[in-house]
Amino acid sequence: MPGGVAVNRRKHHMATCALIPTITLTKETDSE
Repeated sequence: MPGGVAVNRRKHHMATCALIPTITLTKETDSE
């Protein structure tokens, strides 16, 4: 169902937005 896909996409987008800063902080910490 398109509605279910939209909800999953939104959840995935939110998870990605939360994950990317964490990865960036980890990389910056490792590089120092």
